[in-house]
Amino acid sequence: MEGLEAPSGLHAQVIAEDRLVLVVPAGHPWTHRTRGVGARELAGTPLVTRGPGSGTRGALEAAVARAPGPDAGLSAPVAEFGTATAVREAVRAGLAPAVLSDLTVADDLASGRLVAVRTTGLDLLRELRAVWLGADTPPVGPARDLIAIASSPGRRTATPTSLIAAGASGLTLPVGAFSRHVRRGARAPARRSAR
Repeated sequence: MEGLEAPSGLHAQVIAEDRLVLVVPAGHPWTHRTRGVGARELAGTPLVTRGPGSGTRGALEAAVARAPGPDAGLSAPVAEFGTATAVREAVRAGLAPAVLSDLTVADDLASGRLVAVRTTGLDLLRELRAVWLGADTPPVGPARDLIAIASSPGRRTATPTSLIAAGASGLTLPVGAFSRHVRRGARAPARRSAR
C-alpha cells in the first residue's frame, strides 16, 4: 500500500520505499533546464494527477506542504484520473506534467517516452506498506513470511520489477526476495541419467 498511513482499523508495516518523480513528455521545455523545478514552481503548475485520496497524490501534497517557504498548496489539476496508467498516458500525450512513482514510469523513462525532471526543495521519497486486518502482528503463515522477507535488510528500496500484489491479503511484496527464499528452501527433483 502506498500513502502516508494505514486506513483506520488496519495494521501496517513499512516494507519498502519508492521515489516520486516529476515527468514530462520528450520535448517539453522543462527537459532543457539546467536547474530543477522548485517546490513553489511545481505547486503553482497545473498537473495531471491521481484523484483525491490516492497515495501518490497525498504524498505529493505532503511533500509540497513540508517544503520551505510559504505553503501555497497545489494548483488545481488540469485533469484527475483514477489510475497511474491513465495519468502516465495523459503526460505522454502532452496534456501536462505529473508526479508519479518511479516504479510506474520506469519503462517510459528508459525508452525516452517520458523524461524525469529534477526537483529541488522536495522530499519525494515515500514508504510502501504491507497492510492486514486483525491482530497487531501479520497473520501467521505465508503472509507473515512474505512480510519478513520483504522487510529484510537490503530489501527496503523497491524496483520496478520487484513488487507484486499478494492476493486478497492486500500485501505488496518484493518478488525477487520471495523467489530466492523459495529456491533456497525447495529442492529440484533429481535428474535421472539416460543409459
